[in-house]
Amino acid sequence: MSRGNPKLSIIGAGAVGSSLGLALHKAGFPVVSVVSRTGSHAITLARKLDCRKASTNLRDVDSRTELLLIAVSDSALGQVAADFSESKHVAFKKIFAFHCSGVYTSNALLPLHRKGSTVASIHPIQSFPRSISPERMQSKLKGIAYGIEGRPDAIEHARTIVSRLNGKSVVIPRQTKALYHAASVFASNYLTVLLNAVYELSGLAGLKGSWAEIFGPLLTSTTEHTVRDSARETLTGPVVRGDLETIHLHLEALLDYAPHLLPMYTVAGMEAARIAKLSGRINRSTYEELLKHFRTFIKSIPAKK
Repeated sequence: MSRGNPKLSIIGAGAVGSSLGLALHKAGFPVVSVVSRTGSHAITLARKLDCRKASTNLRDVDSRTELLLIAVSDSALGQVAADFSESKHVAFKKIFAFHCSGVYTSNALLPLHRKGSTVASIHPIQSFPRSISPERMQSKLKGIAYGIEGRPDAIEHARTIVSRLNGKSVVIPRQTKALYHAASVFASNYLTVLLNAVYELSGLAGLKGSWAEIFGPLLTSTTEHTVRDSARETLTGPVVRGDLETIHLHLEALLDYAPHLLPMYTVAGMEAARIAKLSGRINRSTYEELLKHFRTFIKSIPAKK
């Protein structure tokens, strides 16, 4: 990859490819080709990036490409890399190629590495909802962290790219990439699931008004305190108090109104008990009593139904 502003090609015009492509374009990287599985998506993105070449065929990746962003689904990544490595018209040794998968390492691009390309993974630690356009996503990308992984020379290239995006580089060890991505899923996907539970239960409880306005201050305060002081210090509620009666009332209410949320409540409760024990908030006897209560209740559900 040459110094200055390497010529960029993009494979994948979905939410991530479009948002990062637009950010790189704004950072000064000239886009010379856009390839996507859907032709209309490739054309739409190419127009936004002042790019004249849009296609659904990997053979149309511009021969001048020096920087290659591959933003396809995880399941398609290996095949795309293998297929593109068969190209005859590009100078692989001049290309720095990176993919955006959170779980796969740079080894997913080994076919390109074998052709002489420098390869890495650069994963933006941010969510890309379908409801938010690539243009609106630009403000959500400012100052975020990117999980980067690869060989030493690739890491240096990745740091440069992230710096140009005004981001922060976090080097991920190859052997723990999947664990890092699991943390990302907890921080985003599973947090969304928990918030949806609050939304559902507030409706079932017949609360008047916006669930976000009612529970927003609690959510914000809890998040702030946990980030600042740790979960062990912040955790409150019936589990920390060893209040089996309150917990049982919750379980009975969920069984009556939202049985689909029982597994999540139970697992979260058992984890809360583990954290409370580790922090010395409850003793081992109370911890074991809590676990026994959760397990006994769950096992009793088929008989009750």
